[in-house]
Amino acid sequence: MLLSGLSPSAPSWRRASFIAALGIVGVLSLLASTIVPADVAAEAGTPESTLRLLLLIQPLVLVVGASILGDRLTATTWLQAPFISRSRSVSVTSAFIAAVVGALIVGTTLVGYNWITTEVAPLTLVSGTSLSPVTAILYGGITEEVLIRWGLMGFLVWLGMKVIRQPRGERPPTSIIASATVGSAVVFALLHLPALLTLGDPSALVVWAAMGANIIAGVTFGVVFAARGLESAMGAHAGAHVVAGILTAILPFT
Repeated sequence: MLLSGLSPSAPSWRRASFIAALGIVGVLSLLASTIVPADVAAEAGTPESTLRLLLLIQPLVLVVGASILGDRLTATTWLQAPFISRSRSVSVTSAFIAAVVGALIVGTTLVGYNWITTEVAPLTLVSGTSLSPVTAILYGGITEEVLIRWGLMGFLVWLGMKVIRQPRGERPPTSIIASATVGSAVVFALLHLPALLTLGDPSALVVWAAMGANIIAGVTFGVVFAARGLESAMGAHAGAHVVAGILTAILPFT
């Protein structure tokens, strides 16, 4: 059962604030990457540093909102951040194992995607842009999990509970959790497309490969989140980028 080991919890401003702070660290890691080419900033008539800071406003607002939203819904969704909540509903060992398994699944998936974009249908990034491993690990591993799993997936579970009129406090059916997992994974994949289109000129194959890889990743992280909590999902997401980086460095065909 997806929710094995988890239980409902009361809303907590302490938990919401801590999760928001973690998400903000991830947002700030965007400064380690170059997502605005210097020539684009020059055309806009705005200093590159100023434009980079302005681009942080939207994700900062979203991560704070998602932190609060997910926290307010925990009593209904049964989706938790057990270690931040100081709950004993999940053991450290089981959370760690889930994170490692998730990282391996998604890490190897990312290697496959990288192989497609380098060997099958080469993708050339727009000149002057770069994605730092620090951003991939912190923004992907922390901020995206707060936004997509804690906020969006939590909302979809809550919405599903309202649709079926499940009494408050009862365990969400597996069908609702599964639907929210897949739904949030599809949104997760779609939200990666603007960045892909901005940073490069992808072929149709690359676009479909990106969608497929991100849906696999989103479903994997969603299952880890539902089964072992937000912290485990963060570990799986951050670890996936580490696994992908290691495999890319040692495999001869990447």
